[in-house]
Amino acid sequence: MRNDVIGDLRCGGEGTICLRADIDALPMAEETGLPYKSTIDGMMHACGHDGHTAMLVGAALVLDSLGDELPNNVRFVFQPGEELACAGRELVQLGACDGCHAAYAIHAWPGLPVGAVSTREGPLFASSSHFEITVKGKGCHGALPEKGRTRFPLRRGLSRGCRVFTRR
Repeated sequence: MRNDVIGDLRCGGEGTICLRADIDALPMAEETGLPYKSTIDGMMHACGHDGHTAMLVGAALVLDSLGDELPNNVRFVFQPGEELACAGRELVQLGACDGCHAAYAIHAWPGLPVGAVSTREGPLFASSSHFEITVKGKGCHGALPEKGRTRFPLRRGLSRGCRVFTRR
């Protein structure tokens, strides 16, 4: 890929564990006024991606300091396109995880106590999904509504439901 970074820490271990963090910014103006704000107009690390990147860099520094004490080699994958492009799938297809027997994503989780680590077997925070809904109806004369299939009540319900969904 064009913007990914992959690094391997070879410790002489038998296997390789992959640690991944997202590095992409989002297409929105940063209006914080902070000295470390984005230098690219219209782009911002608004979802903590800068923190994810820092956590993976920090993990690389700590693990590198352990040297041969590690039982496994470690691959560090800095993934672009988490939010909008779903680029993780493309990275896997291009071989970013080849030879790895386990993979963990470094990701902030609001509500988890400071200093805590959480994981489980299987996918966790594994998708940025996009979908499209097409609502079709059948037009008719206003005096003969029974001859048509109006789509407006369904569209209104979907709209309300999506607003509730995004607030949670």
